[in-house]
Amino acid sequence: MADTSIQREAEAWVVHEALPAIYGQPFSKGRMPLIWGGSFEFDAVSNDRTIVACVSTSAARTAGSKLAVGKIQKIRADTLYLLNPANIERRVLVFTEETMMRHF
Repeated sequence: MADTSIQREAEAWVVHEALPAIYGQPFSKGRMPLIWGGSFEFDAVSNDRTIVACVSTSAARTAGSKLAVGKIQKIRADTLYLLNPANIERRVLVFTEETMMRHF
């Protein structure tokens, strides 16, 4: 199994350092209600619960240079949830890998 500790560190830095610096309030992982019912746990929810974010730390290609289709599908699914939380003012999709950002 791959060592994902660096990716977890990068996500934590985005949630606890970068997003608060940009938006001026603390963020943490959190579950939010969706407009169609149910809920979804977002990578980052602002303290006042008006901003939600999904953080992608994945590259667009695997170590074997193949397209990371599973990771891309996960981001697409996360984006569907990102568009549908109830009573949100801002939605943020964060990419820590430029290759994945360029893919989208």
